[in-house]
Amino acid sequence: MEKLLSGKTALITGGAGEMATVVAKTLAAEGSGIILVDIDAAKLETAAQDIRSSYGVTVAAYTYNLCDFSAHDAFIDRLEKENGPISILVNIAGITNTVTYRDITEADWDKMMNINLKAPFFFTRELFFRMVERKDGRIINFGSISGERGAKYAGPHYSLSKAGLICFSKVLAKLAGESGVTVNTVSPGIIASRMTDSLGSQVFDYDVPMNRMGTPQEVANAVLYLVSPLADYVTGQNLSVNGGQSMR
Repeated sequence: MEKLLSGKTALITGGAGEMATVVAKTLAAEGSGIILVDIDAAKLETAAQDIRSSYGVTVAAYTYNLCDFSAHDAFIDRLEKENGPISILVNIAGITNTVTYRDITEADWDKMMNINLKAPFFFTRELFFRMVERKDGRIINFGSISGERGAKYAGPHYSLSKAGLICFSKVLAKLAGESGVTVNTVSPGIIASRMTDSLGSQVFDYDVPMNRMGTPQEVANAVLYLVSPLADYVTGQNLSVNGGQSMR
């Protein structure tokens, strides 16, 4: 039986991170070639080699700063010349912190917005119009439950950056029109990871009906659905993976 993503190539930003690695493996298992982009060269190559040896697909790794805004066009040109057309983009790269509204500085704000919102906004543009012209493409932006309902413990600028990404997906979905390109958001809730460990995240049954943390694999499964042919008629949506913590 043919795999869901045979013949596709997926570009994943933040590719050396825990969540991105699980997403990459999930897409690779369905036959997609993988391009990992991250600023951490050592971790990036380790992740690429792991996927390469485990799934037998083409895996390329590129060290790149997504905040180098003037270089995006040339970088995407290089990626497609060396790997062929990119049909899937998953924007996972991002940061969080717990600075309070009282203490946040302009520098804190700028760093959060540059990495979480400005970088995917301009980086995505260099692929979006290529996808529209080819009439083939899937774009996934990583939001957060914090971008849906606001966060009490994460910094307020984090919630705002993720809310911006959710809206960004809707705007692009409308711009894509009838091209066949779809753009969606995946918004994780409390997911068991090194990040939630560092933040001391907890789950309470009155807040999360399923009364447990999610797993990176459960988030990756949502990504797989949205980039696969199973979701051809799904665009502009925010798919929340949160155990019922946020309902609408």
